[in-house]
Amino acid sequence: MKIKNNKEAVIQYVVHKLSELRKERPKNLSVETHNEFKVVLGECFDFNDEMPLDRRAQAIAKALDQLMDPSVVCSQQTLSSTLDSEQTRYLRQPKSNFVLLSRLSVILDARIPAVTTFGGAKIRLTKSIPRGFQWFQTNTSEHQMEKDHPYAWVRVEVEARCGLAAVAIASAELQIYRALWNLVINYPKVSRLSLQGLPSQVNQITLGPKDTIHAADGTQVQRGLYWYRQTYRKPAMPIKIAATADEFVKLLKVAKKAMAKMDVSVSEDGC
Repeated sequence: MKIKNNKEAVIQYVVHKLSELRKERPKNLSVETHNEFKVVLGECFDFNDEMPLDRRAQAIAKALDQLMDPSVVCSQQTLSSTLDSEQTRYLRQPKSNFVLLSRLSVILDARIPAVTTFGGAKIRLTKSIPRGFQWFQTNTSEHQMEKDHPYAWVRVEVEARCGLAAVAIASAELQIYRALWNLVINYPKVSRLSLQGLPSQVNQITLGPKDTIHAADGTQVQRGLYWYRQTYRKPAMPIKIAATADEFVKLLKVAKKAMAKMDVSVSEDGC
């Protein structure tokens, strides 16, 4: 496992501390020490971009537990070898199809592309929740949104090795998709002032309060699990975007060419 620049001394320190702790013969590290070392080591090793943060943490936790075993040589080489093995094991997992389900503050029209392929994702817009998918309302704001300002449903279809990796990839692609629509609508505006003379929100297309991750058939990967959007405050009024659909398609083509030249891709940890 490759070590980041200027981090070797930190790793040597952790290995030394583990050697000292082993002499006391505890069965396991304390939760506090375990968590501290996980954070420190997570910043020292150069993991593959496709390995999501939770899997990196799991790999480091396994390495720490292994180094506390008296029958194992407590060394930097052992630590690196274990992390290499865990990373290789993860990267050998086949990718599966996942779908991120979210909401978008737009009013759909026949002129709007129902399906958009962008990056490594396929994005679909529908007026109603897709068949086979379940959605759990979690607060009064969502009830208000459904009653007064029904958002469009958006599905982001991606391939990933696990659900959390799929969330990172799909969320990033959805934000780019939303940004392109907002750019078309806002151009050539740069900012807008409210009646109080203070800057108000320029981007009119916003996302709903939460996202859920599903298998390709709509089954939720983990029932009741969702990602709440902390920046969400209240439902925005959905806007009509059909008039700018042609401009969006043009901008999408330009964006695809530009990203292809830059070789831009979204990793499974969202970086």
